[in-house]
Amino acid sequence: MEFSYEGSWTALEEILGKREGIAASWEALIDFHAQIKPAAYWSALRNVDFTEERAEMADWLHELAETYPLPESVQALWIGIVQFYDEEQRRTIYAYHVLGADAYDPQDAEWATEPTWQPELGHFVPDSLKMLNSALAEAKEDFSFLDWLLPVAASAFVFDNIIQTQLDHSKFRVANMPLPVTIGYDNGDFISLSPIVAS
Repeated sequence: MEFSYEGSWTALEEILGKREGIAASWEALIDFHAQIKPAAYWSALRNVDFTEERAEMADWLHELAETYPLPESVQALWIGIVQFYDEEQRRTIYAYHVLGADAYDPQDAEWATEPTWQPELGHFVPDSLKMLNSALAEAKEDFSFLDWLLPVAASAFVFDNIIQTQLDHSKFRVANMPLPVTIGYDNGDFISLSPIVAS
């Protein structure tokens, strides 16, 4: 059988909605796809650990908010996933950046193209997505599909968990709470995370 873009995205939304933690959510997503198309490469993908950098990523978010306080007018946050080519390592690297905007539409990410809060601390380059990229090399004919789905899925599981368990929501207080948070590719698909709430 072949993978279905719509079916896989629906599975991602359902798994994320259960909020069962990073490792359990990742395992569930891999199980869903391994049942559709059994393959040897699933073992390497199962072994990628997305939990180790959680505290460092939370610290990065806190530093952004402390160094560049959010304007009261911000209506939503966008966590963007970008790719760039590292000439020294001769490989594609994933990175995150965060911005805020004074508009929000849960169905259309166009609002994120006009940010009013754009911290200048640069990008966060997660080692876990480097490991995922290496594991994906084994997928070969399925690489394109999995390279679209798995980075955003893993990132959603991690950041959603951070928002729920480690983020100091008071550092992100704005006029209108709760504050929606969306994660996705800057030029592609996206998914809503748990909101930041007043605390």
